[in-house]
Amino acid sequence: ADRPADRFTALAAVVRHLLDDPVLPAALLPAHWPGPELRAVYTRRQRELTEEVLGGTGR
Repeated sequence: ADRPADRFTALAAVVRHLLDDPVLPAALLPAHWPGPELRAVYTRRQRELTEEVLGGTGR
C-alpha cells in the first residue's frame, strides 16, 4: 500500500488478527500460521508511523 490511508487500513486488519491470535505453542499451530510474521510487520510499521508522526525526533 502506498497511500497512508491504505497502510493504516492494512495495519488495522493486522491488529484485529493479532487480537484474535491464540498464541498457541508452535506444536499446536496450524501449518503456515501468520501470527509471527504479522507481529514482525506490525512492529516495523508501528516504528515507521511513529517516526512519520514525530518527524524522526525520537520522542
